[in-house]
Amino acid sequence: MKLQNKSRIQFRSDSDLQLKSQISRRLQSTGYAALASIWIEVHSGEVFLEGTVDSYFLKQMAQVRVLAMSDVRKVYNAIVVSTPGQCPK
Repeated sequence: MKLQNKSRIQFRSDSDLQLKSQISRRLQSTGYAALASIWIEVHSGEVFLEGTVDSYFLKQMAQVRVLAMSDVRKVYNAIVVSTPGQCPK
């Protein structure tokens, strides 16, 4: 929406910010450093995950841990699995 020729800024709700914080703590509590550095965004209970991990196990673990949370409606898992010898982007 345009307001006086400027784009309207969309703010996240307090519940989205709280959920993002809970997700971050939950991923950090796994003990896997790669999951602690995952980028998380939350909009109306929909969670977006991005980052790079070393295995499909870690990618799946992140998704399962987030989906188990009651306030999460949907997860978009864009986590990339790096292959040995490949530099993460």
